[in-house]
Amino acid sequence: MSFDAFNFFVTEIAMLLPGSLSHSRTANHTSDIRKNLGVRDPSENPQYDPKKTYCVEFEVLKASKACRKEDNYKTLKEGEHVCVRCESEALHENLGWRCQGHGVEGRPTRWSALSAPHCHGKWARVHHVSDAQCRCPRGSPQFIFV
Repeated sequence: MSFDAFNFFVTEIAMLLPGSLSHSRTANHTSDIRKNLGVRDPSENPQYDPKKTYCVEFEVLKASKACRKEDNYKTLKEGEHVCVRCESEALHENLGWRCQGHGVEGRPTRWSALSAPHCHGKWARVHHVSDAQCRCPRGSPQFIFV
């Protein structure tokens, strides 16, 4: 990996939403008008391939005080380990079919809570779980990448 490519990973900022919102992306397939467009067919749209789903475990290195005031983001405390799910809808083709801000193992990267703008910080990637079932070491994913 070149120096520029390595720095690119480190300077990305992960945008997060609570993991409880994960089900809303797939909650109602029957009334989703996009089903007629073929956007959920991996052969027509490689982004929507549930097999590409993965999870990443991070150690929180720094979190702003605003995170303590938000119920959904209270687990983002210094020293805590959190698990973030990268769902197929959040994959970026230009990033090699990965989620923005998934980090580099052992290197600090930045994150920001999308629904709580003043909640942000730094973390270091600890473990990458490439299992589509997303079995995190400490249970289900607390957050999802946007």
